[in-house]
Amino acid sequence: MATAYGVNAAKYLDPALVPANKQPVAGGDQAGRPAIIYDQFTIPAAGAGSAQNDVVVMGRLYKNQRVVGMDFHWDAAGASVTFAVGDDGSAARYRAAASGTAAGQGGITANAGMGFVVDQDRNILVTIGGAAPTPGAVLRLATRVIHV
Repeated sequence: MATAYGVNAAKYLDPALVPANKQPVAGGDQAGRPAIIYDQFTIPAAGAGSAQNDVVVMGRLYKNQRVVGMDFHWDAAGASVTFAVGDDGSAARYRAAASGTAAGQGGITANAGMGFVVDQDRNILVTIGGAAPTPGAVLRLATRVIHV
């Protein structure tokens, strides 16, 4: 049985490395300060956040934070409704548009989002697509970051 090492683990755990060749792990990749950004939004009957193509700001990412996880929960929002999760730089960086017809939950589904190091301060966005959502439906988003 062979043993393989992740990029960071290989820098300091690989027994094939002599002490002089061991490398420090960049920034907070092994001991970074974690933070959770939580927000929720109730779909109103009218106004911002009540229509197809509306965008809901669900938090703020700051330069040099690494996105390491996300938990998105939604109530049943009506036929044909979709939700995408992204930021100011990409509307679906973390989660491509997926059905919000029935209640559900999910994490990061877009490869570009997992491990993304924020290059400038950005808003976390949920984009409503497909159709107007049902008033009263609640969106909840917890974004996990480490400071690198």
